[in-house]
Amino acid sequence: NRTSNFTTHDFTLVSGDGRRFSPAGQTASIAKGFFISQTVQPGLATENRVVFDVDPAARNLIFEALGLRFRLPE
Repeated sequence: NRTSNFTTHDFTLVSGDGRRFSPAGQTASIAKGFFISQTVQPGLATENRVVFDVDPAARNLIFEALGLRFRLPE
């Protein structure tokens, strides 16, 4: 019901031990990648990909997006 503006700062991966990972720079250059900022008008949808460079040993990952939290499968 309102215009939304979001940036790469609205997306984070958090590991079970509390480490936080920000989107990698490659995010802007992949198919359907997310650029630095995006505005979405009411009633419209967008489909984007966000890339993270994460330590392979990181476990119990939680994806934080626009204030929502999603636990990722192991």
